[in-house]
Amino acid sequence: MRRAIWLLVVLLAVGQTGCTRKTGDRMVKTVDGVEYAFRWCPPGTFTMGRLEEKSEEDKSFYTPHEVTLTKGFWMLETEVTVGMFRSFVKDTGYQSQGNTPLGYSDGELGRDSKYSWENPGFSQTDAQPVVDVSWADAVAFCEWLGTKTGMKISLPTEAQWEYACRAGTTGPFAGDPDAMGWCMDTERKLGTHPVGKKQPNAWGLYDMHGNAAEWCLDWFGDYPSEHVTNPTGVEVNYASLRVVRGGSWHCGYEGCSSEWRSSQGTDGRSFFTGFRPVGRVE
Repeated sequence: MRRAIWLLVVLLAVGQTGCTRKTGDRMVKTVDGVEYAFRWCPPGTFTMGRLEEKSEEDKSFYTPHEVTLTKGFWMLETEVTVGMFRSFVKDTGYQSQGNTPLGYSDGELGRDSKYSWENPGFSQTDAQPVVDVSWADAVAFCEWLGTKTGMKISLPTEAQWEYACRAGTTGPFAGDPDAMGWCMDTERKLGTHPVGKKQPNAWGLYDMHGNAAEWCLDWFGDYPSEHVTNPTGVEVNYASLRVVRGGSWHCGYEGCSSEWRSSQGTDGRSFFTGFRPVGRVE
């Protein structure tokens, strides 16, 4: 009897240990034949913002401040690809929303109805990050993926994005930018590249530096200077600007750093902006 009780205790302990999530753990969900691989980002505290001095005019956009995230989350290990977005459109009949898309072809930049997520002005495969999608397009995709997977899916908050990008690091990059990212300083090629081909960060996330810039959930605004917990940005931005992070193939090194931030109108569709969701298992 004692031996049976001891074995039960051991089995329960092993089961509990096996259920413990570790930083960077991988979870794969398959939807309509397409795999969505997520990486676990644990709760934690980090310094958000840029430690180096910035010019007076934009210093408030980079004010270093301590952030605590009390809940962990799953982040898609790559940007949403053309193939993933195509699966969503095929399943729902979704029509992309927003302003006339901004495309880039033959060395020229311009807005034209001929551009779209299927044709941003350069050739692409289903393995490349989807671009020329608006913030509303990204939100609609997240809602669809959540329904399909049974997860609570959304765009990341800006704090979640930077926390995941840094993956425990404190410098401008989470590693060697040449080895980790696609940008104009590493590859002068017109357009995006297939996802997941360079080195991931320490948490298994690819293309956080460059390739396609990524929509975040927040309105764009000044950073606070004090410690904050689970921030979601400013309450409103009257210019309807949402946060964009990560830089793209169309940026130099600085624009692809961990702390770099920019903004784009909610209705904007650009040849360098895509997205990647985060999720929780309810």
